[in-house]
Amino acid sequence: MDTAPIVTMRNITKRFGGTLALDNVDLDVCTSEVHSLVGVNGAGKSTLMKILIGACQPDRGKIAIGGNEVVFKNPIDALNSGICMVFQELNLFNKMTIAENILFGHFPMKGGFIDYKEGNRIVKEFLASMDIHFDPKMKVEKLNLARKQLIEIAKGAYSKPKILILDEPSSSLAYEEAQILYRLIHNLKEKGLAIIFITHKMEEILGESDRISILCDGKNVATGPTKSFNIDKVTGYMLGKDISIFEKKDLAYNTVQKPIALSVRNISVKGLLSDVSFELYENEILAITGLVGSGKSELGRTIFGIYNKNKGKITLGNNEIKIKKPRDAIKNKIGYMTISRKEEGIFNNFSVKKNITISILRKLAFFIKKRHENEISGGLINMLHVKCSSINQIIGGLSGGNQQKIVLGRWLVKKQNILILDEPTRGIDVGAKQEIYNILKQLVNEGISIVLISSEFEEILTVADRVLVMREGRIIVDLDSRETNRNELLRYAMVGA
Repeated sequence: MDTAPIVTMRNITKRFGGTLALDNVDLDVCTSEVHSLVGVNGAGKSTLMKILIGACQPDRGKIAIGGNEVVFKNPIDALNSGICMVFQELNLFNKMTIAENILFGHFPMKGGFIDYKEGNRIVKEFLASMDIHFDPKMKVEKLNLARKQLIEIAKGAYSKPKILILDEPSSSLAYEEAQILYRLIHNLKEKGLAIIFITHKMEEILGESDRISILCDGKNVATGPTKSFNIDKVTGYMLGKDISIFEKKDLAYNTVQKPIALSVRNISVKGLLSDVSFELYENEILAITGLVGSGKSELGRTIFGIYNKNKGKITLGNNEIKIKKPRDAIKNKIGYMTISRKEEGIFNNFSVKKNITISILRKLAFFIKKRHENEISGGLINMLHVKCSSINQIIGGLSGGNQQKIVLGRWLVKKQNILILDEPTRGIDVGAKQEIYNILKQLVNEGISIVLISSEFEEILTVADRVLVMREGRIIVDLDSRETNRNELLRYAMVGA
C-alpha cells in the first residue's frame, strides 16, 4: 500500500439546518488500498462522500487529490479528477443494452455511424476480464437486481478512475456474485486504484479491506489498519456501545401440532419456479435462501400475486385462496416487502407519514383524520427508531436504512397476518439490523407468521426457526436453523441435495 494518500480530507464540516451532519472529519485514502468507510445510517458517510464527489459543498474544510488542493463545484469536476462513485441505488438505463450502458457516450464509430458490433466486442472482453460473463447485447431490464448491480460497478470501473467509491456494492449479491465482486475489487486495487468501500457487512469490513475509518454522529471516531479491529471493536465504535448482533437461538423449535398458517403446493411459474411446496406455521419465521437465480425472490413475488403461477395452489388454514394480483394477497392478510426499495418500495416524493399510512387510507376515511394519521405514523417512527426531522419530512431525504424501516412499518400498521420480507435488512447498519431482528421476533410472539427471504446466512441462523434452501427454482432441503450452519447452507445452495 502506498504511504502517500491520494485523497486527503481535512476538517470537513457540514450542517443541514440545525443538524450537524459532519464535525471536523479527516479522511486519508491511499492508492492500491481498499478503505472501508463504516458507520450506522445517519453517521455521515453519505454526506462525506457527496462532498468528495462534488454533489454538495462543505461549510468548512479542505480536500486534496494527489497532494493538490481542489474545490469541486459539481460532480463533473470530481469525475474529471478521476473520482467515480457507484451508488447503492442503481443508475442504469433499463431499456438499453449492457454495452450501451457501459459505453454510454463513448461508443466506437465507423463511417460516421455507431459501430455496435465493435462496441459489443469491447464490452464482452471487458466484462470477461472481470469474470462477468453476460451477453453485452442483452437489455438491462432483463437482468435481475444482482446482475444489474454488477453492471453498475463494471460501468464505474470502465471509466478508469483513480478513486472508486462503492456504496454497499454487495447488498443485493448472493455468495457467488459477491466473490466476483471481491475479485474485481482486489484486481482494481492491484492496478493502483484507491477504493473507498462503504459497507455494513462485517465479513466485508474485516475480510476485504486494508484500512477502516468509522464515523459516529458525524465524527471520525476511529481509523486504522483492519488487522487492529475485530467485530466487537467495530460495532462498539459505530454504536458507542458493545452489541452482539448475531446471537444464535439455543431453544429447540418444534412444528409438531402447530397450526399451519400458509400452505403452498406444487407452485410453478414458467422459467422461474418448478413444483415448489412448503408450509409456514403459525408464530414462525421461515427463511428462504439460495444463490441469485435460485428463485427465492420469485417465490415471494408469486405468493403475493406479482407473478402468475402456471399451476399449484395456496391455502390459508383450511381454505384455498386465489391470488392473481397483489390486491388479492392483501385482502387475505398477506403483506410483501420488496427487495427493490427505490423502484417498488417507497413513494419518493411523499412524506414519511404518507408512506406509512397509504396502506390504510380507507380506515382513515375519505376525509383523512389528520390527528389519527399523525398518531399512527408518529408511534411507528418511535417504535422503529426512524431517524427523521418529522413525520412530514420527504422520505427521499432519509437514509436507505430508514427508508427500509418505513416500508416495513407500512405493513405493520396494515396488521397483516403473514409477512413476506425480501432482504429486509439490505443496506442497513448493524444497529438497525438488531432492531429489525427484535421487531420480527416481537411480531411472531404477537401471532404473525413471517417468510424471510435472505442471502445473509448469519441473519438466517440468528432469527429464523426453519430454513428452506432453493436452487434452480426448486426447494431442495428443509432445515432446522439450530441444527445447521453457514457452510451447510452454502453447500446446499451451490451444489444441491
